[in-house]
Amino acid sequence: MTSSTSVNAQPHDSADVERTYLLVSSRSPVEARAAMLRAPSAPDLCVRSPSPDARRAAEAAFAGGSVRTIVEPLLARRGAAETLGDFMWRCADAMRTLYALDTRTALVIFDELPGGHGAVRLEEHELVRFADELERAAPAA
Repeated sequence: MTSSTSVNAQPHDSADVERTYLLVSSRSPVEARAAMLRAPSAPDLCVRSPSPDARRAAEAAFAGGSVRTIVEPLLARRGAAETLGDFMWRCADAMRTLYALDTRTALVIFDELPGGHGAVRLEEHELVRFADELERAAPAA
């Protein structure tokens, strides 16, 4: 079972060990569980889209266990009226929001990422680079 909480973003202490982010699709609860089991350490945070699919994927990943969970609307699927550029900027914002959270290993369940990425494991420096790449690739309005 996951529980929703709100947290205060804390600046990351660079003296700490580099953080890991496991990005998985809400479409595959089995892949969410597999990604979690491959993690360098058990995730201490789950950040997920508000969709029912993301909730089910989180429940499957943690197999009934409890973990601090944040429901993040920035991880939702692209809206019908949302341009591709706006969607890519929103996804970049989501990556930067993740970077601001106090975590060692986070399981991140998104509904959709530009480029059709499936499961991705990113270290914290790669997360920031991924956000920068999304912004650079976003088509102009």
